[in-house]
Order: sequence, then C-alpha cells, then structure tokens
Amino acid sequence: MGGDVLVVGLAEPLRRVAGALVVASTKGEALHLQALKRVLEVGFSSTEQLVECAAFLAEFYEGEEGWLAKQIGVQEMVQELSYGGAALTGVVVEQWMRQRDMVRMVRLVDGLLAARLHLRHVDVLNVMLAMACAIALHKPQRAAALLAHVDGCLREGQDGVDGELLAEARQRMQVAEVVAAADQATREMWDQRLQRSGDEWTWTSGRERKALSDLAEWLTPGHAAEKSFSQVVPRVWWDLWCHRERVERQGNLFAAAGRESGAETGGQGEVGWVPPHLAGAEEEVMLEDQVAGVIESVMGRKARWYWLGGGVVMGWVMMAWLGWIWGFGLNRGPGAADQEEVEKIIGPGQDWMAWRLEELRGLAGDVMLMGGAEKLRGGAWVDQSGLLTGQTAELPLHSQRYRRMLAYLHLDPPVDAEVRVRLPRLLLDCEPDEDTLRLWERCLLAGVPLRREIALGAQEALGRPALRWDEAQRERLAVLAEGRRGGG
Repeated sequence: MGGDVLVVGLAEPLRRVAGALVVASTKGEALHLQALKRVLEVGFSSTEQLVECAAFLAEFYEGEEGWLAKQIGVQEMVQELSYGGAALTGVVVEQWMRQRDMVRMVRLVDGLLAARLHLRHVDVLNVMLAMACAIALHKPQRAAALLAHVDGCLREGQDGVDGELLAEARQRMQVAEVVAAADQATREMWDQRLQRSGDEWTWTSGRERKALSDLAEWLTPGHAAEKSFSQVVPRVWWDLWCHRERVERQGNLFAAAGRESGAETGGQGEVGWVPPHLAGAEEEVMLEDQVAGVIESVMGRKARWYWLGGGVVMGWVMMAWLGWIWGFGLNRGPGAADQEEVEKIIGPGQDWMAWRLEELRGLAGDVMLMGGAEKLRGGAWVDQSGLLTGQTAELPLHSQRYRRMLAYLHLDPPVDAEVRVRLPRLLLDCEPDEDTLRLWERCLLAGVPLRREIALGAQEALGRPALRWDEAQRERLAVLAEGRRGGG
C-alpha cells in the first residue's frame, strides 16, 4: 500500500480521515474497515471531494485491488461516474471481471441504467461498454440497454469513446443474439470459451454436444458472430457446418431456378412444406448426388436431407422439403395429426401463395405510412432497431400497427440477417397469442424463407415462463421449434 505522501495533497477534511486510514490499515481488519468507511462517508459527501477521494483510494490500494473491490458498493461507484470520474470504479470493475462476479456486475449495471441520464462523460461511457461486454451473454437485454445509451450519446456528438471497446461490445451482442435461446449454464459456457478461444476445450459432454447442435441451427451464414464461433468450436465441426451451408445455398439456387421457370410456364414456382393430401402433383422425387451423405454434424447433429422435385423438361428444378431424418423415415411426410391440424386451422385446398399475396396487399397501407416496404425490408438492424422494437412514438410496442408491421415483415422478410433472426422473437414481446402461431405456420406453408428464424422464435416461446400456452399450442410450438414445417 502507499504511504503518507498520497495524503499530503488532499484537502481538509478528507486529508484527516485519509491519514487515519493509512495508520489503521496496519492495525488489523476491523480498524481498517472502520477507517475506510469513514473515508467514504467524508469523501463522497460533497461533489468537490468525491473525485479526489476516489482517485486517492485507487492509488492507495494499488496491489490490493482485490480486497478493495469487496468493500466498495454500487452507490459509491455510480456517484463517481455521475461526476465524470472513473478511477475507483475502473479498479473495482476490473476485479469483478477477473473474478467473474456476475452478481455484483449486474447490480452495478442496474445502477448505471437507473442513472444513465446523468452518465455522459467519455470515461463513463467506456466503463458502460466494458460492462456490456462482460454481461452480454448473461444478461443480453441489460447489455443492449447500455450499448443503446452509448450509441445515443455518440449520435448527440460525444466523441473520444474507445473504438475497439465499442466494436467489441457490438460483437459480443452479436454473439449473444445467436445463443440467446440457450439456458443460462450453456450461455456461461460459451462466454468462458469465447473469452479464452486459444484454450483447448473438450466437446464430449452432453451439454457441449447439445450446444454445438443448437449452434448449427442458430448461426446463419454471414452472421457477424461467425468468426467468433469459428475460433472456439472443433475445426472439423466448423468445416462440416460450412460445407452444409454451401450445399444449402446451392439448393436455394435450384429453387430460384424453379421459381423463374415456373413463372414462365405458369406453374407454381415457390415450394414450401405441403401436407401430402393438399399437394396436387404426383411428381417423382430424386435425391441430388451432391447433397447425399453430407450433413451429419460431428457431435450428433441432426442430419437433414434435401429432396429435389424431378423432371428435366424445360430445364427447371423444383426443390421441396420432405422431412427430417431425426425420429422418422426418409419418405415419411407429416403425420395424420399434422394433416388434421392444418385442415382444422385453414381448411384443405388452400392456395398459400395467393394467401400470402392477399395478406401483403391488406397490410400495405400501414407499411406505406411507415416509409414504405423497401425502407423496412432493406434497412440494417443498427439503423432501425428503435422502430422494429416498438420504441418510437408513431409505432409503439403493443399497438395494432406495430403488430401489423411485424406481420408484414414475416410475409416479406427483410434483407438484413440480424433483422430476420430477431423478427419472430419481436412478436413474443407484444403479447403473443393464437394469431402468432397461425402466422408462423402459414408463413412456412407459403414458402416464406424463415424456417430457422421461426424455429428459434418457437423455441424461445416455449422457454419463456411468462408466456401461457395450452397443451395443443405447446405441441404446435414444439413442431415449429424442430423446424419440421417448412423450408427456407
């Protein structure tokens, strides 16, 4: 610890109690704690002494930061930050991060968010960014709120924020978005491994294998978090995942060719999941050579097979999803219960493409008032997060217009991958109901390319304790969560 030299430059009465602390620090724990408490009472009692007191403590306890971090409360830290200082808070936060003391960090974050209107100094914003990085995978909503505050300050002209720290915070939020539906223990596992990507990790336990299986479903090609995950997962697993995605993209090109040819010939160009009793064609199906045998993940990943609607006439290929290997045979389609459920909801013989176009026409008026479809579909999440999360006065959360906007984007999905991933789960934030399930089911029946995103949303819908679903709805959500009702 430091000596009396640190006390000399302090103003009274802080100098007096700081001197007593220097003496008491050698007299045992009880006297030491009592003297420190007195320094905090005096030093944090006025604006003039607060920053000076915090700087003194940070210097005095150099080498003993771990002990100091256990004695400083959230109130003192928020006070220091409110007046533009960060010397003491920086020391304490660094210790909490090293100790992975999530309880204390979350308490500080709550204090920061409560006082954020007064927290605009550049050093304070850097602390907020560091906290956002630390809790992103544990408490993503709080981390997003911290990052939103920093972004707001930047838009208002604040400069000097650490660019690397800002980029890291955004990257951590991208990672958190991918694994948001995982349980707390799994998110903590990802957090630890992503922070120590150079270590050799085993991937043999049930939790580890389940984490890889889920990641294969949740991580979309081109996602900003791709690089982060590629540095920590097994190399062979990553190679297989990349190969699978290349096969999927090739399959999508076949489907696009089929749609174009179908338009020329007046046929149905876009194919989604269709119950056998509703399908009008009796076309043969064939397995493409380049797709067969690829896609079993290295750690028990569900295999998927792509079947392409055959026929060489006019040179077009029509892709259709026929099922998953997991739990049922290759040629088995949806069971009788699925068929009856579809008929019960919408009746047999529905032209799903016509339904989709009709729904889009019905919602177009609201979309025009919001700036047009292209603005909604083409914008990036970072530019439109306020609008898309219902945080604007003209389109508030829980309003009917907000729900209609989300419905429109389900039917005509946005370009930005991050918006697409978030889209189904945004519906869960505004009192989801039977209409939510029907929208998801019908989107997949109509061939809307949101199968993965809807599967993730359905999984989260099942996992949110606050949402109440009856038994039949939970069964339908379970089907959606497995991605068994569509392609895309």
